[in-house]
Amino acid sequence: MVTSQDIISDAQSIQHGPLPSNIEEDKIMYVPPDSYYWVVLQVELTPEGCKSVYSEPIRTRVAVPPDPPMISLEVEGLDERKRLEERICELSNKRDRLKFVHERNCDINVSLKESLLTELSLSHLSGRY
Repeated sequence: MVTSQDIISDAQSIQHGPLPSNIEEDKIMYVPPDSYYWVVLQVELTPEGCKSVYSEPIRTRVAVPPDPPMISLEVEGLDERKRLEERICELSNKRDRLKFVHERNCDINVSLKESLLTELSLSHLSGRY
């Protein structure tokens, strides 16, 4: 049977600590994930001069994190949404072209009206109409 003193006095033992009293979690780095090891907890008591208390050796192994979950997503109606977005783009382009043509026609109509008014006013002034 292994005792806490066997673990503490072993040359291969690694001391980790002391840890602050408010710590809830700790990690020991670089321990192979498939190996088992012994843990002995040491508790320092107050007031000064009290002997430390050691736990019985605890055989444990490294906690290996699980594989990340496989997540997939299938959106209902995704194809319909893509078709609608394409149609909206088409209609937006047509609207913009029609707006451009309309503005251009309005400019042409205004300039034609102005030239006709100018001609009429000139012909009126000259007595021809």
